[in-house]
Amino acid sequence: MATLDHDTQWKAMNAKVDQSLTNPLERNDDPVSYDKVGKRAFGSANELRRWAALAASQSDACDNVAWVSLSEKATPAALLWKIVCTNKEVFLIPEDQARSVRAQFDPNATLEDRKKFAALVTIAQPVSAMWKPFDEGLAVVTCESALERAAVDRGSFSGEGLWTVAKDEEGGIATIVRDYSAKNAFGGTLSGKYQCIVRANDGSIASLKTKDALGVHRVL
Repeated sequence: MATLDHDTQWKAMNAKVDQSLTNPLERNDDPVSYDKVGKRAFGSANELRRWAALAASQSDACDNVAWVSLSEKATPAALLWKIVCTNKEVFLIPEDQARSVRAQFDPNATLEDRKKFAALVTIAQPVSAMWKPFDEGLAVVTCESALERAAVDRGSFSGEGLWTVAKDEEGGIATIVRDYSAKNAFGGTLSGKYQCIVRANDGSIASLKTKDALGVHRVL
């Protein structure tokens, strides 16, 4: 959101969030989330529900909020909301972000909360922003360079055939799977398949495993 004075920004944020979308929920409204996070955390989620939506509405990438729900990744200790905007942008708003917005804009926020949360989090970014730096081809090169370095005979490693990529859009990770071959310590050629999990925001490897006739091996 462009730089605005506090009152103007508050009005602009509220204009994007219909009150009906953020009314407190009963257990029957979302039994899956209730059972997952429990009564106490579900109550906290109700208190912060509107503030989570307003956190997304701060961003220029959200034109209007269309849907507010607890994310499947929410836990009792770490609440997380999924906010969908009418322009299809998706935001994942953690509890600290919701509390930060409340501390900044709620006139009834306690002094303690204002000190603790007001400047805690910057304006939320949509999930799509995590994927802007992601380059699939570069990710494959990164994975296979790591495998080559780990090979007994580095020059023998070769990725083979087409690879597949499965993206966890909200988790910000991509899982790359491809066949490969490389020589073992005895000079024989060993064929297998690797699974490489790459972080979308910076292209780093989160996990790298191989599977061959001898079993599963963790490389990273």
